[in-house]
Amino acid sequence: MNNTTERPEAFVLTGAFWVVCRNTRYLQELADRGLKVLLITPESYREHAGRCMADPDHPASLVDEVAFVDGSLDQEGSFTAGFVARARDWSRRYTIVGAYAVGETLVEPTGLLGDVLGLRGPGLRATKVCRSKYLQRWYLEEFSPASTVVPPGERAALDADALESPVVAKPATRHSSSGVVTVADAAALRAVVAAYPAHETVLVEQKSTGQEYSVESLVQDGKVIFAAVTRKETTESAARTFVELSHSVPGVRPGQDQELLDANRAMLEALDFRDGIAHAEWRLAPGGRPHLMEVAARTPGDGLLALYQLATGAPLEPEIVRIALGETASYLSLIHI
Repeated sequence: MNNTTERPEAFVLTGAFWVVCRNTRYLQELADRGLKVLLITPESYREHAGRCMADPDHPASLVDEVAFVDGSLDQEGSFTAGFVARARDWSRRYTIVGAYAVGETLVEPTGLLGDVLGLRGPGLRATKVCRSKYLQRWYLEEFSPASTVVPPGERAALDADALESPVVAKPATRHSSSGVVTVADAAALRAVVAAYPAHETVLVEQKSTGQEYSVESLVQDGKVIFAAVTRKETTESAARTFVELSHSVPGVRPGQDQELLDANRAMLEALDFRDGIAHAEWRLAPGGRPHLMEVAARTPGDGLLALYQLATGAPLEPEIVRIALGETASYLSLIHI
């Protein structure tokens, strides 16, 4: 007699609960395939998630099981232990066929999950480097402005005059431009760096000028199958911060985006980016040289997926799911590689 119980096939989504629910097409695509939808999200969403999942009219009703993990965005690796504990439990009860980080919060542990189970994903290097501003400067130096890393215990030794002012100070592991500010001179830099929480690593880099763009890329088997440029406007012109205000697709006139796309492709190759979507933020410095601001190994935020659907008539989410499941993906639109 065979007592072995067949484990149901499941797909793991990770990220802030509200971000996952905002991107409802992921949930529907997975449910339509008959897969169990599993979600790992920070502990702070427990009460809200419970209410939403109980509402049959809410997108969260498509989620079969949620695991909550403790951690803090400003502490490196703080979510990893809880994530591993929950993922190991699920891997005993389900056959996990795919995983995808919808938001920034759990990109790195999602990369670990993919590596352990042999799932399609950006890869360990990409998920590690994309979650650390200073690792991006180390691995991707040829695309980067001059910078210096200030570990938590070395702030007093900071040479504030080492970089030409103005500079930009960035907490190393936060996202959504949290804590990122322009600093005018060395005296102000010392004060700004000292004001960050004592446990945070800070990246200080020479401020790049020029129009800011993002490049969204679909990558499958290490090959870019779609990429397009988005023009960005932020609060930078009127403030020291970089909160995003608007995006435009196409970001430049046809034929004028090749330098950005070439730099973006070379950057992804340096990361050994394997499968998924990459969201990279660039500036075209005076003279036309692309400077990489940051790159993320997850869905772009700020409504960019909706913007692409409006601009092209086709959603990106089904292709992202196909890539994560190892199915052939393509994105035919008005915007070309």
